[in-house]
Amino acid sequence: MTTNTEHIEQLILKGIQGRANSSEEKALTEWRTAAPENEAWYHDLNATWNDLDDYVPEFDAHKGWESFLEKKPEKTPKAIWNVWLKVASVAACITLGILMYANHNFTSPIERHQEVVWTTDDGDIIPLEQIADASSSIKNEEVTINVLDYNNRKLEDTEVIVPKGKRVKLLLEDGSKVWLSAETKFKFPTSFKGQRERVVEVNGEAFFDVSRNEQQPFRVKSTSTDIVVLGTKFNVDNMSDNIDQTTLVSGKVNIEMQGKKTAELSPSDQFTLKGKEWTLKEVDTSAYVAWTKGSLLFDDISFPDLEKKLERWYGVVITNNNKTLQQQRFSGEFDKNDDIESVLSLLKSSNNINYSIKNNIVNIY
Repeated sequence: MTTNTEHIEQLILKGIQGRANSSEEKALTEWRTAAPENEAWYHDLNATWNDLDDYVPEFDAHKGWESFLEKKPEKTPKAIWNVWLKVASVAACITLGILMYANHNFTSPIERHQEVVWTTDDGDIIPLEQIADASSSIKNEEVTINVLDYNNRKLEDTEVIVPKGKRVKLLLEDGSKVWLSAETKFKFPTSFKGQRERVVEVNGEAFFDVSRNEQQPFRVKSTSTDIVVLGTKFNVDNMSDNIDQTTLVSGKVNIEMQGKKTAELSPSDQFTLKGKEWTLKEVDTSAYVAWTKGSLLFDDISFPDLEKKLERWYGVVITNNNKTLQQQRFSGEFDKNDDIESVLSLLKSSNNINYSIKNNIVNIY
């Protein structure tokens, strides 16, 4: 390992931990802006570092990093990735080191794929384009899939993975419709026949229009809750850390936690679980389902939250070097025909900023 590489690694570690002094922050910023691949690498490392607390909150990640730098493992990046999948607690200790050792090739399960893919129980990964039939359509960032087309393709238990910059609409075997937002994973069987309940699982954000069947309730497993319905329309969002939110548009749903009914929602009700505390309030549902119609809508949100939305919606990486934006709140609405340039242009005119775009890397200054 060269001295320069070691120096960069230490700068990155201090930067994402908030331990860098002013001169180190300046050096890190100069390195990040020197090349698009540097910024993309830093962005992936930062996201992975933040994820460590979710998987192993007791782990001293700083010591794990230092230990890795002293002695690199001999395994190939692929072998290490397989271990990570099977033993998450061990992987957290060396994830950031693996990113260095793998020559920046490691990405998260969702970020590995630039297109919508299916995965099967035996681990096969199938790009949608390879199995799309006549009733499936792919238009720019929007994909429509009729699950009935795949009932005979040995995909009985499957998962759809949606990357940044994409959205998916699924027509399930029972007639239910599901819209999947960017950076979402959705597990489901291609047929509900013979099952007591219609059970699916979502990690990310999804909107459901459930076909009514009183003999076979529909159950959505979210990160910390189960949503049980007979037939209704609702949005599930567990994209944010430690927050699980259900917004009901029509019908009724029951929220279950640890196998027990916790709340019953009526139209316009929003159930939010944050940590161990939950709230129930009435909201304007249009703001929470606009994305299903191709509209990016946000109301009085912080710039870090806006940054995350833009990255997911447009499939870009954003670096903000304008400190004044961190203190501001933002509201706006853009439709699917507005590109990232349109959003940034509006920000520039209303907030006195400048920006540059290169290879899907956005620098704001």
